[in-house]
Parts: sequence; structure tokens; C-alpha cells
Amino acid sequence: MPNPIAEFETSLGTFQAEILADKMPITAANFLK
Repeated sequence: MPNPIAEFETSLGTFQAEILADKMPITAANFLK
């Protein structure tokens, strides 16, 4: 399963960040809640 992508929209533009669930599963799970 590929890692999820989080998209952030700011006043300066939009950017995406890959959530590395395989490298940091606890942090990724907390972020995705």
C-alpha cells in the first residue's frame, strides 16, 4: 500500500507531503486522526 499524501493549502500556495507510515507508524497514525 502506498504512503498517504497530505495536502496543505496556505496563503503562499499549496504543497503536498508524503506521510511515511512505514518509517514512523505511530506519528503517521496520530497525524491522520
